[in-house]
Amino acid sequence: MSEQNSSIDEAAKTPLPPRSRNRHLLVVVIGLFIFGCGFVIGVGTTLFAGHRIKVHAMQHPEKMPANVTKKLERHLKLSSEQTKQVEKIVHQRLAIVLEIREKNLPRLKEEFNLMEEEIAAVLDERQQKKWKKHCDHFRKMMFHGGP
Repeated sequence: MSEQNSSIDEAAKTPLPPRSRNRHLLVVVIGLFIFGCGFVIGVGTTLFAGHRIKVHAMQHPEKMPANVTKKLERHLKLSSEQTKQVEKIVHQRLAIVLEIREKNLPRLKEEFNLMEEEIAAVLDERQQKKWKKHCDHFRKMMFHGGP
């Protein structure tokens, strides 16, 4: 038993090799890499979610008055009476804004289509494919998919 204790004592007295600076650097680099990945994922998710919310709002204008009123109620801490009045005003004014938008939508589509054609005329075939894809995405988002 004393032999075991003496071998343990010797092992405890034996100095450990110094840690390599490379090992510390590796730990720091891996930590920074993990942090960077988390940052990129967080930013990407935020941008994606924000984009989806905006697109949804554009494609479902009938939900705008309630959404706007909820946000104003929270932000301004409106009373229930103020909330009712604000909701009535928002509903009225947004209806007019959407009516103006719908009235001018054909003209907007026409101008967008002309711009798309004119730009496509100065592009090569590869660029035209990319441009068409970009325009289709924009059209879907802004004009509910129609040409």
